[in-house]
Amino acid sequence: LSGFPPFAGYFSKDTIVSSIMDKSTLIASLVLLASVLTAYYITREAFVVFFGEGYYHEYPHEVEPIMSYPLMILSFLSLVVGFLLWNYFSYLHTSIESPIDFIKHSIMGIIVAITGISISYLFYVKKIIDPKTLYDILKPIHSLFKSQFYTEYIYHNIVAKGYLAISNITYKIVDRIMIDGFVNMMARMATTYGTPMSSLQNGKVNNYAVYMLYGVLISVLLLLLLIFKGGILNG
Repeated sequence: LSGFPPFAGYFSKDTIVSSIMDKSTLIASLVLLASVLTAYYITREAFVVFFGEGYYHEYPHEVEPIMSYPLMILSFLSLVVGFLLWNYFSYLHTSIESPIDFIKHSIMGIIVAITGISISYLFYVKKIIDPKTLYDILKPIHSLFKSQFYTEYIYHNIVAKGYLAISNITYKIVDRIMIDGFVNMMARMATTYGTPMSSLQNGKVNNYAVYMLYGVLISVLLLLLLIFKGGILNG
């Protein structure tokens, strides 16, 4: 993981950096910085585990074969797999064609890996600088990185709460007042005007006969009125 040649981490990282160095120095520099940090934290883990103070509930012991054998296989592959992939370099458009070119090309990776490993060694083995003291000095930067540049805070307190506030206002005005108000108004109108009219539909046949008689009489009166009015106009 530290990208130290000839292990597989070198082939998967530092050669990619070199292949883009001519295209974008800025991006390559950022990747190199990330490589230094990777070498630092992975060796820090090893130094803390094997050279640091012990914090365990039972005495350390070797792992079971079900774990040790896969680790040995992965270790062997990490050592030899890079040399089996020379065509990989042609894919990256690099000038590596031989082991000599590989050694020349590895200088940058060696410098990057040694830098990260050395910083970790000085901190956690030699303890030249107390990590806790350095943490107190760089705590603002640590807090900035730990909070992911406050993106979570911005999202939850500005984006999410703003969205909820807008949604709440929309619910109260559009949904409750406008939509529900219109539906409730139509329901009240139907109740107000429908209740008196419902008395006419009582299911009694004699009432319906009376309503029909009234209708016939009104129709006859209207017809006579039209005839009488038409006769006067013609006369």
